[in-house]
Amino acid sequence: MEDFIPAGKIYFQDRHPHDKSETHSYQQRKDIWKVITCHTDEQNEGNGSTEKEIYVHNKTAVLSFNDIGSTNKNVKTFTMETPIIDVLWCTFSEDSNTESTDLHGHHSVKNQKLCIVEQNFISFYGEDGSFFTSSTPFPVLRAWSLLNGLLMQRKFTQSEYEKSAKQIPGLYTISNPIDEPHPVLKNLEIGQSKYFYGPEYQIASIVSGPELVLIFNNRNKKHSLWIPQKLKSKNTSDSFSTDPLASVNFTDQRLRDLATKSQNLHQSLALSPFRSYSPSPVNSSMVSFHNYIALPVSRANIAAQQIHSRQGTEDINRLQHLTVGCHHTSAISGIQSSLNHPGRDFSFVKTNYGNELLQPVLSEVCLVKVWEENLSPNIVAKKAFFATDFYGRKYFYCLVGDQLRIYIYDDMDFKLKLTLESTDISCMQETGIIAVLDNSSDIYLYSGILQLCRLNSDIWEIPVKSSLAALHQLLPEEIGSTIMAQYLKASVNGSYRNIECSLNMFVNFLLRIVSANEFSDESEKINNVTDVWSAVLQMSSHTPLGEEDLLDLVVKKSIKPDRNWIGYQHLPSILFALHLIYEEFKLDSTASKLLYPLAQFLFFCANVLDAKSYLDHYRRDFPQLFTYNISKIVSTDQPSLQMVPSYMTSEPINVRKWMIQCFSIPKQDTKLYYIPKICKRMELIGKICAEFTGNEETIAEPISRYEYYMFNINGADQFLKACEISTGSTISEKCLMLLVSYGFRSWRLQSLTFGVQLILYQILNDCRRNPSGSWPKLAYELINRQDLIEQSKLRSSRHLFSEDRPKSTNDSLEEEIDDGTSVTDLIFGKDLRLKEVGRLLRSSKPVAVSVARKPESSDHEFIEQQEEWLYTICQRTMALPVGRGMLTLFKSCPIVAEVLSIPPLNLTGRIPPKNAIIKLEMDNYPGLTEWPLFHNGVAAGLSIMPGLSQIDSTWIVYNKPQNEQSTNEHAGFLMALGLSGHLSNLEAASIHNYLSMGHSMISLGLLLGIAAAKRGTMDLAVTKMLSVHIRALLPPTSAELNIAHDVQVASIIGIGLLYQRSLHRSMVKMLLIEIGRGPGPEMENCTNRESYSVAAGIALGMITLGCGDSSPGLSDLNLSAYLYNYVVGGNKNIIKRSIDEKSSPPSYLVKEGESINVNVTAPGAILSLGLMYLKTNNRSIADWFAAPNTQSLLEVCRPDFLLLKTWSRYLIMWDSILPTTTWIENQIPPIAQEYGLSNTKTNTTLDYELLSQVKLYITAGACMAIGFRFAGSANAEGFSTLVYYLKFVMNLQQNGRMYEEIGRCTIEMCLGAISLALAMVMSGTGNLTVLRLLRRLHSQLGPAEINYGRHMVVHMSVGLLFLGGGQYTLSTTNESIAYLVASLYPYFPVNSNDNKYHLQAFRHLYVLASQPRIMITRDIDSGDPVYVPIEVTLKGTDSYERSVLNLTTPCLLPELHLIEQINIEGPRYWPIRLELGNDKRLQKTILDSCGNVYVKRRAGFLSYKADPKGLQNALARDFSIEKGSLFCQPSKINKIASLTSDKSKVAFAELLCNGTKSDMNQEYNLKAFYLSILFECVKEEKTEITTICITIFHILHELSAGTFDSLSFAEMNLMISFYEIWIKQSIKDKLISTELLEYTKTQISRCMLDDNTGTFKELDAFLKYVNNDPALSTTSLATLERLASFLHFYEIPVGYHLSSISNYEGHECDLLSLTLMKLDGNPSTETLLRILPVINMN
Repeated sequence: MEDFIPAGKIYFQDRHPHDKSETHSYQQRKDIWKVITCHTDEQNEGNGSTEKEIYVHNKTAVLSFNDIGSTNKNVKTFTMETPIIDVLWCTFSEDSNTESTDLHGHHSVKNQKLCIVEQNFISFYGEDGSFFTSSTPFPVLRAWSLLNGLLMQRKFTQSEYEKSAKQIPGLYTISNPIDEPHPVLKNLEIGQSKYFYGPEYQIASIVSGPELVLIFNNRNKKHSLWIPQKLKSKNTSDSFSTDPLASVNFTDQRLRDLATKSQNLHQSLALSPFRSYSPSPVNSSMVSFHNYIALPVSRANIAAQQIHSRQGTEDINRLQHLTVGCHHTSAISGIQSSLNHPGRDFSFVKTNYGNELLQPVLSEVCLVKVWEENLSPNIVAKKAFFATDFYGRKYFYCLVGDQLRIYIYDDMDFKLKLTLESTDISCMQETGIIAVLDNSSDIYLYSGILQLCRLNSDIWEIPVKSSLAALHQLLPEEIGSTIMAQYLKASVNGSYRNIECSLNMFVNFLLRIVSANEFSDESEKINNVTDVWSAVLQMSSHTPLGEEDLLDLVVKKSIKPDRNWIGYQHLPSILFALHLIYEEFKLDSTASKLLYPLAQFLFFCANVLDAKSYLDHYRRDFPQLFTYNISKIVSTDQPSLQMVPSYMTSEPINVRKWMIQCFSIPKQDTKLYYIPKICKRMELIGKICAEFTGNEETIAEPISRYEYYMFNINGADQFLKACEISTGSTISEKCLMLLVSYGFRSWRLQSLTFGVQLILYQILNDCRRNPSGSWPKLAYELINRQDLIEQSKLRSSRHLFSEDRPKSTNDSLEEEIDDGTSVTDLIFGKDLRLKEVGRLLRSSKPVAVSVARKPESSDHEFIEQQEEWLYTICQRTMALPVGRGMLTLFKSCPIVAEVLSIPPLNLTGRIPPKNAIIKLEMDNYPGLTEWPLFHNGVAAGLSIMPGLSQIDSTWIVYNKPQNEQSTNEHAGFLMALGLSGHLSNLEAASIHNYLSMGHSMISLGLLLGIAAAKRGTMDLAVTKMLSVHIRALLPPTSAELNIAHDVQVASIIGIGLLYQRSLHRSMVKMLLIEIGRGPGPEMENCTNRESYSVAAGIALGMITLGCGDSSPGLSDLNLSAYLYNYVVGGNKNIIKRSIDEKSSPPSYLVKEGESINVNVTAPGAILSLGLMYLKTNNRSIADWFAAPNTQSLLEVCRPDFLLLKTWSRYLIMWDSILPTTTWIENQIPPIAQEYGLSNTKTNTTLDYELLSQVKLYITAGACMAIGFRFAGSANAEGFSTLVYYLKFVMNLQQNGRMYEEIGRCTIEMCLGAISLALAMVMSGTGNLTVLRLLRRLHSQLGPAEINYGRHMVVHMSVGLLFLGGGQYTLSTTNESIAYLVASLYPYFPVNSNDNKYHLQAFRHLYVLASQPRIMITRDIDSGDPVYVPIEVTLKGTDSYERSVLNLTTPCLLPELHLIEQINIEGPRYWPIRLELGNDKRLQKTILDSCGNVYVKRRAGFLSYKADPKGLQNALARDFSIEKGSLFCQPSKINKIASLTSDKSKVAFAELLCNGTKSDMNQEYNLKAFYLSILFECVKEEKTEITTICITIFHILHELSAGTFDSLSFAEMNLMISFYEIWIKQSIKDKLISTELLEYTKTQISRCMLDDNTGTFKELDAFLKYVNNDPALSTTSLATLERLASFLHFYEIPVGYHLSSISNYEGHECDLLSLTLMKLDGNPSTETLLRILPVINMN
């Protein structure tokens, strides 16, 4: 036996061969070596285990880790400055996924940190690269790992121990790597809490399961167990209730005076860790637990502190005059008495020389004593742990000195059961067996208090382990334990080379214990031999295998069963238990043919019990058993009937036969018994076959005696892992989900026999051809769908594709627009529409200024004309960034090391033909570019993709401009980051710095961005930030703040975003008041009041979004009535009094009187009502906004308000919107419909101008309603309707008379509203018809009405049309509708500084309503987007029937909640089924992954882009056939390489299928056959059955050679029966072709059956079998093998059954009568035909 050397030590010695540290002061220090095994999370990265080894030598730690079974090791070294005391793995609370109130939670190994403990430092290393070093304020003696932290014991120096060690805590915990140590409390029996003072308490060990701390008390010399409990904040405060110091806050000066006058304070302040304390602003007796900061204390200052108690007591009375929290004088008197107590220690009160208050050191962990031993060992325990015996009883083992104490444990109750002499102990975690090293260096095995044997480590071969576990489950406890103990003792000298050898040993042992014959003791022989080698040679296990079988031994020695053996009466249970193990391992292809030793013992037991069916079963599996006739040797007296278990069947369990019966029709009710967790394969196959019958309870039944399983069967070794998995709809899907729920992995399929393999592969193949997109990752691994495996990875994180990689931002964004991406190239094909849009929205290049010079104009006048024209063009240029932000939405990933480049807003012009540059005189246009630059910054910021982890606070501040000119752009940039969610990463200090700048644009962008990022959260910090900028939320006595009006408006909307759908009463009440806020005080709120009122109305609508009258807690406010008054007017004082508005001084400039100014309040109130009752279909509220039917009523209503009213009306009546011209016309009053926009004016009483305006505004409002209702849907009917009305209004624009009569402003406003509605419906589609119309509007320049706002409308429409480059569209959720209302409010600015009716910053809120509802299919091999045809099935609704859309990806999808399922179809790609019906998780996954779906191209096909018509299919061309080489031509091998990327299959073809002329004929044909099989499997993409096909070929080849393997024919029968019986009913695509099945059956029949009789060829042997003729044992083995194969393949009933039929009938039998007999097992007609001749002959 060789000495074990840790890998870390070898690594260290190789790199430090001349290390001399051992010869110096540290030579006495022992090296540390530890190992940990962590199991990989199966849901993430497979089913693997990693072994980590840590080796420590002096100051160096070597960490090596590798996957178990792998030879590759990863090594890391850590070198410290001082010698390493200990090293351990520890899990901290910060790493836990879930918080727990105590310390007994379970944490994944992957969250552990490596802790390297030095005397004064602890270093923490995380697997994610995190690193922390913490200095301890005291020397560390040792450290232990808790479930949630680190436990340390303090090292006391001699001086400390002599002076004041009894007043210093000795135990500390660290619950966070960056935290300081906390003293540990002990909970005493009297309910008080104290510290573990001094070295009195010494930790011996940490015990797990449950976690307990074993502590040795040096005073009473006893061990005790303590349970750690984590303290909450309030509990921590309570734990100090008995200590007066714990409740008092001390000021620095008074504590300093106190400290200098007490003689018992320790010299070193480093004796305990201290924390600073920041007092709460509210007086309280509770201790504040925030703002903990470690205090570094220099040793020079510490040593200088001396305390004298005589003077200290004089100043105690001064403390009574302090006001400390809410404490009374009694507490102060308690302090005085405690300070007068000698030996009182103040080292727990931090001494900090600042002006802050102090607090005592607080504990985080309390130890509660649960047990103390009665003995006094006078020595600390070496080891202690819990372990469980074979029957689930838990024991506590404690090794004290040379004595092992074993306690039985039951719910914190410990009873001493056994005491042993021992020098060391160890626990085998998998088995629960304890190895005890006694004083004579012998190792014994114990289970609980039961001694098993001396140690033998080779007994745990899997079949033996499973056999022992099965006997343990089905036998009584005393018998099972006896068998285990006797086997361990008997196998002490065993040495096993393989499974069969271990089985030989095991069955010989079983035969020994059940037989009456005495066997010589092999150990005695060996002990008499002095030569070791001679002893090895005399061992029976050393004899060659096969020299003497077990049955030969039975015959030779005439072995009989021992009736006096304690387990003899349970021999049926032994037979049945081992038979189940036998059947279990018959399903294992690697062990099925090695089970002959076990079959021999089962054959022996079956003979003892005269179980003829069992005898026949084993003879069929191993025909050589026919040669043994031992029934006369063994006794046939059966045990008592009551000892036969109820579950034992007369017919043996035959898994293959049972599977065939499950597939048969009508289905059978035969039960399959199995032992859970032991018969793993039987359990799984039983449940799979139960899916075919549909009744699991009646056909598969588990049997067991105990809940606890020996050998930790349910540990990491098993593959059965229960988890919550959704059930499938088909049988194949149900079977797949069953495999997934048991954690079955693809590599385990290869260990099954080929017949079972084929059935499972067929099930998986059926699922592979019709998969769902919502299955777990393991399901895709089983069906070998790599595309869906990669797709499942997209669910957890944002994946960056090739077009999303970080790019340099030095170039302008327009170049990125022009280049496009691979996705946009596929979306828009080969046309140049995207480049044209990029040209239209480009703002970084000078514009051409072409002005025709009049002959009479002077040079100065001509220059002025050019400047005027340049200003007109610049109005359009300044409106471009809003549209460009839509186009480039979330398109780029910036490089963190670079500043984001913002494209310049170029307002210069070039005069052709010489391209001379002309500039605007900016002095003439003050403030012209403030808002355009803001929009430009927003556009640049919106190009950054959301969800990027590198966008943090540092990077945001890094982009802060240095010059003031770019401040407006940076303000827009901040708002954009808020809209994309990145601004939530901005630190509070940075926010403060931004707001402190006093820049209105910065404040506006920051507030809006933060509110958008925190929308719906009601975040208190953000609320406070916004409240500072809203006068209504400030206290009445607050100072006057100079807040810009735009910032106030932005803050109002921020409140709406932050409290979205919260129904917050205070905010609702405030906003209701702010809608009608009058001018004042003084000059405030006198200008741009409309935008403030609209913002308040939209914000109110956001808070009460879609709640209508069902708003809980708001019914008493009567919101709808007050809002209606804001629309129609009334007395404002009544509203003030009813909603308790605080009086504010009016404006001395604006005098409005007592009536409500509806011109200000109506728009906000209309939108507020529309959002409040959104989609409620409340007709009573909607009718408030119905248009009047008479001219007199129309005259009192502003025409432009009709647009808002119609729009809001159908936001309420959402389901009533129809995308037709008829529906729009029905909204117009009859009088306006008849006379509006009329060319004839015959009626002089009518106001034609008014009626025309009414008709046009109502039409625009109805179009807006259609745009919102069908936003992002590309509804064809809505598209045609809106195009019609857009062209209609554009024609009115060209009609000069109408243009003047109706009003240019009216036409431009309606034109903008309709174009926005059309762009909303077609958002993201890039429709060419819409683009042509918008390009016409873009080209219009000149008149004053075509101003900055009109250009903004057009460019926003263009941007919506190409939203996100065609990859984004709009959502119609309630929240999205609110954002769009705020963004697309149809009142647009007149110039770039106009915010009268609407704040321009709100135009970007569309981002919150944008969705990446595109579906992009990507090739799994290349990652490139590809064209794939899909079928989208839409749910049926009240308005639409269930319908199907045929689309081609990449494409935009309808709203996901409307989709029932998406099918990826087509001959070139593997199908995928995404069932979105009610799967919210899958819908979220598609949105989070931006619609990316991986697809796998079928073998031999090219993509649709490379081969549009499919003419280049690799399988469409014939192969060139060389003469004399039908199969093995190189072209076919090359074709295989082109059809598959599996390197193993290509290597197989090249190495084993490449025939040459030098090959022999037989070898050449074999290679040709292999190549044909491989090519067929690769072509049909069923390479998993290649080995199965080759196995079938070899069986047939051996069959023709006269070699028969009965177990293989049982598999062949299973395979053929499955395809013939079941596959016709359900599965279409067969893995094995019908031709191959027929050929197999024909070949088997030709070799087995007689052509004349149709039965077995060797009829004589068959007759002997039927008649149970003893002469059968003399038949040749080859004949017996053929007979057994025949019996297996045709499922021939047991021989004695056939014999009884022959004797019973007495006359010749026909097929009909034989069928009516209903033989056991209901044999098939073909089986009856095979046995009919024999029955008639007998």
